[in-house]
Amino acid sequence: MHKGGGSKAVWKAMRAHNSVWLIQDKVREVEQSKAMSQEFSRQIQKIAKDLTTILSKLRAKTDNLAQAKSDQKVLGEELDSCNLKLMELDAAVQKFSEQNGQLGKPLAKKIGKLTELHQQTIRQAENRLSKLSQAASHLEEYNEMLEFILKWIEKAKVLVHGKITWNSANQLREQYVLHQTMLEESEEIHSNLEAMIVKLQYLASVYSTEKMSQQVAELGRESEELRQMIKIRMHNLQDAAKDMKKFETELKNLQVALEQAQTTLTSPEVGRLSLKEQLSHRQHLLSEMESLKPKVHAVQICQSALRIPEDVVTSLPLCHAALHLQEEASRLQHTAIQQCNIMQEAVVQYEQYEQEMQHLRELIEGAHREIEDTPVATSNIQELQAQISRHENPPAQGPGLPRCSGSCGPGCAVLGLRCRRAADRLLRSHVHILPRPRLLLPPGAALRSHWPALEEDERYELCFLLMLL
Repeated sequence: MHKGGGSKAVWKAMRAHNSVWLIQDKVREVEQSKAMSQEFSRQIQKIAKDLTTILSKLRAKTDNLAQAKSDQKVLGEELDSCNLKLMELDAAVQKFSEQNGQLGKPLAKKIGKLTELHQQTIRQAENRLSKLSQAASHLEEYNEMLEFILKWIEKAKVLVHGKITWNSANQLREQYVLHQTMLEESEEIHSNLEAMIVKLQYLASVYSTEKMSQQVAELGRESEELRQMIKIRMHNLQDAAKDMKKFETELKNLQVALEQAQTTLTSPEVGRLSLKEQLSHRQHLLSEMESLKPKVHAVQICQSALRIPEDVVTSLPLCHAALHLQEEASRLQHTAIQQCNIMQEAVVQYEQYEQEMQHLRELIEGAHREIEDTPVATSNIQELQAQISRHENPPAQGPGLPRCSGSCGPGCAVLGLRCRRAADRLLRSHVHILPRPRLLLPPGAALRSHWPALEEDERYELCFLLMLL
């Protein structure tokens, strides 16, 4: 009995010892499982942290595409490493969950979330890689449009701040065309700015576009201001060109009228006309020159209506030409008036001269008739001289002949020349200076010897000459 009781006690002791051992072993397994679970959690957190870092870098924007592409390659390698770690960890967690269901469930959920993060990171990497590939072409196109706009702005600034040349309508029209061309080029700027905004939207996910967006907005404002300045200058140039064209036309009309008047005034053909015809011609010209006044007035009106700066008007060559033409018109009109006055006085004097000459002709004809009625003793020079002496103061002439001969000196000069030609034929042999001044007559013997050789009209003229003496 005593032995049997001892065996049972030993058996109980052994069973108790085994139970303790089993409990301890179970505790160690649980602790080991917890430790593995914690390790898995730590690895999951490490991978999640790596993926989060990669995702953050993938979402970061760059201002250097070449560097971004290089970084993208490194991130891709890191992402592949995370993927490999995740696959190994996923397999280990699944095996652990088969043995430790309670501890495996939370780990499985964490692995699921980590997988989602991994997939998200992959999509972000692929999207970034695609956008980086497209960003180069977008950025190149953006820079091309930017260069075009900057060049246009530079040219536009030079144009709108440059001085306008106001000298002629042609120059104004040429400058208007330049402004018009610049304005037409600006139409492309508006579409370029819109396209640049679209490019920035494509670039925004991978590229730092804040400064670029500000630049686009500033370029839009600056280009619009320049467009408005160009439009204002175009309007001014168009108005000035119209006014200048009208001014040039009126100035040309005045110049042509002045040239015609001057040509007529100095024409040698007019000098071949009679005095009365010349006077009539000058009077007609003077009446025509009255038409210069409206032309001069039109030039003055056009000049005052020029829509150009006042400080420029005084220095314009056309305005100097207009002033010169106005002075020339006044001078020509004054000259025409003087010529008319002179010609009118000449015509009056000529008419008086003609009346005196007519009176003289009548007296001469009376003298001729008296000489014809009284036969001339052509054979005896003494008798001829006696007859001349009797006719020195003929009663029929009265007091009119001396007055006519005195007032008609130029006319008598012609008759005197003809008388001298007759007298010169009597001077072929001998010449005698008579007491009368400036008259050469032959001596009596020569006169008698050459008298028959004279023609009848020469004898009459010689007699008239002797009578005047």
